[in-house]
Amino acid sequence: MTKRMDRGERTGRIVFAITHTTPGGLLELWQDLAGDLRARGHTVDMLAFYPHTDDAGRAQPQPGWTYLLARRASSPLAVPLLLWRLWRYLRRERPVAVITAMPLAGIGFALVGRMVGSTAVVVTHHSPSFTYAPIQRRIERRTSALRNVQAIVGVSHAVTDSFRPASPEYEARLATVPNALPRDVAAALADMRASRAGRTGGRRVVALGRLAAQKNYPVLLRAMAHLPDVTLDIVGEGEDRAALEAQAAALGITERVAFRGQMPRAEALNLAASADVFVQPSLYEGHSLALIEAACLGLPLIVSDVPTQVEGVTTRAGEVCGLVVRCDDDRALAAAIGDLLDNPDQCAAWSEAAIRLGQDGSMDELAAQYEALALDALAYCTRSKKMWPRKAQAANIGIGP
Repeated sequence: MTKRMDRGERTGRIVFAITHTTPGGLLELWQDLAGDLRARGHTVDMLAFYPHTDDAGRAQPQPGWTYLLARRASSPLAVPLLLWRLWRYLRRERPVAVITAMPLAGIGFALVGRMVGSTAVVVTHHSPSFTYAPIQRRIERRTSALRNVQAIVGVSHAVTDSFRPASPEYEARLATVPNALPRDVAAALADMRASRAGRTGGRRVVALGRLAAQKNYPVLLRAMAHLPDVTLDIVGEGEDRAALEAQAAALGITERVAFRGQMPRAEALNLAASADVFVQPSLYEGHSLALIEAACLGLPLIVSDVPTQVEGVTTRAGEVCGLVVRCDDDRALAAAIGDLLDNPDQCAAWSEAAIRLGQDGSMDELAAQYEALALDALAYCTRSKKMWPRKAQAANIGIGP
């Protein structure tokens, strides 16, 4: 038995929890982290309240996940049923730590975990607080201040700061842990980047992300109308697809814009590697995995001027490694894309900057930070509740609030 395995056994069961398993970066991140902590010798489960449903309303459970409900329910009885099944799960499995994503999962595990009494909760936020419904935000402020909540983690400083001001108990637990890519994905991207060496003369733009209001694709489509010799690939699926396709048709750019739909990660990255510029005009993000992937590929980056995006293209040393454009200015976005495509030297310089950004973090570091939170949870489980530390655990994970 290795030393690492011994430590993993002592920490007990760790659960990565989420409200629903909609395909996307957050789901992939939780699965990647769960796999990494298993490789470190921990017992790790993945739990969701309910599975994602497709456009026809069919539940689409993901392999490896445990679900409390077979599908999302609208009945008033669904909430007590969900809480009862959550209570039963925690009583049966007795995990040492639950690391949550999405507000409902954070609220549910903090509240029910407090009743069970032996589980520490790490609440993570992957979007700014203004994206939450007001009632969710009010409830989350109270449940995340409960004694069993180990830490409240934002995936960027901008996300963390959006949850301030709050009570002293809440603010003392705030910390920032930026996202990172799995080692195998980072290695594959490095190989793809090497194959791009010497690439010149292309005029292809790529965007990765759900077809939803958050991604602000209408401004990108309007920008494409100003770039008659540029093509665009959008990878992702979502509720705004029909409206975006109609907008592309109205702008007369249908033949130059390809809506690729949801693609396996490897296929999406191969498509991105064949592009010349990555654009992400989002109205908000947390710490976008698609942005990190594009940076690792060495794609010049263009993002919107919202705080989370500006931070997303800035290294820890303070270097801004991407172009920043107003999120509502399609002409400025078109000009930024055109300038990169028309100036190979400028394009190469921003490509090198993107590579430096992509190398600014690692999955080893990220997994170690979450592992440290789980080990701190062990201390909670072995001491009196009255001794529960009210001070943030941020110092223990190496990145301050």
